[in-house]
Amino acid sequence: MNSATVGFTSFGFWLALALIVIAIIWAVIKKLQMRHTLTLKLLERGQDVDPELLARLLANDNPRLQKSVAEQHRDQGGLTYILFTIAGLTLVVVGILRTPVSWPLLGLGALTFLYGHFSWLQTYKEYLREKAEEKSSRD
Repeated sequence: MNSATVGFTSFGFWLALALIVIAIIWAVIKKLQMRHTLTLKLLERGQDVDPELLARLLANDNPRLQKSVAEQHRDQGGLTYILFTIAGLTLVVVGILRTPVSWPLLGLGALTFLYGHFSWLQTYKEYLREKAEEKSSRD
């Protein structure tokens, strides 16, 4: 492959990734905007509005705010796992594809992959421990 093909391929990849992120952000914002519009129309109507329905519409239902501390730690560990695992696998593939196999790159990729995997295992163990503590404190 020549450098122009590689350049266009990488540009297309990053463009597709950016479009996916923009679409997700747009969908979340549109959902919140529709909820606020519905709440405003209900209040402008002036009729009796069920207080429970109004409280649910006005409440912030962001799932990150409703998660327990244990679930938030688990999600952050999952993100670490994904980032380090993908980076490690990418380094391993690049190390294998080099004309003379690059052993230092393979070692770095394996180390990165293992770090991500073991950090995820530790996070999951911590999640189970915190979940058990929360359950015992509620009982």
